[in-house]
Amino acid sequence: MGRLWKRVSGVLKDRNSILAASLARKTAHRHPEVELSVIKATSHDDTKVDYDAARVVFRLICTSPVCFRAFLWALSHRMERTRSWAVALKGVILMHGALGCDSKAVRTIGRLPFDLSNFSDGHGNPKKMWGFNDFVRAYYAFVDQKSALMSVYLQASLKISI
Repeated sequence: MGRLWKRVSGVLKDRNSILAASLARKTAHRHPEVELSVIKATSHDDTKVDYDAARVVFRLICTSPVCFRAFLWALSHRMERTRSWAVALKGVILMHGALGCDSKAVRTIGRLPFDLSNFSDGHGNPKKMWGFNDFVRAYYAFVDQKSALMSVYLQASLKISI
């Protein structure tokens, strides 16, 4: 019964987030299509990944720096609020994929705009979840360092070319 309740709760949270994102107006930091794709790609479902939503995110952020800012806002907002290892892991994977996009905006972000270094799943037994928590924290640290190094490398190469 507990597992079923967790799944239902996750679906309701995702649906509420999708509804809020679809009602949001497009601004400098918000882009409804990007937000919807981020929410779908980082769903609470721990059994599958929505690759189509991830592809939409990557396509949008590779084509427009404005969409990249909206992606950072949407992903940061989601990562700061989550206590689910599945959402956190999918978010870090999505950020890692975004770092592979060939865009100057992506290479210049420096450190990640969210912090999962103290992440702990709030839904499961801590004795059973320690492996998931440690993996999310370690993977976050790797992607954060990669992002910072990409920015340093770009700055160094700009100084050399000038």
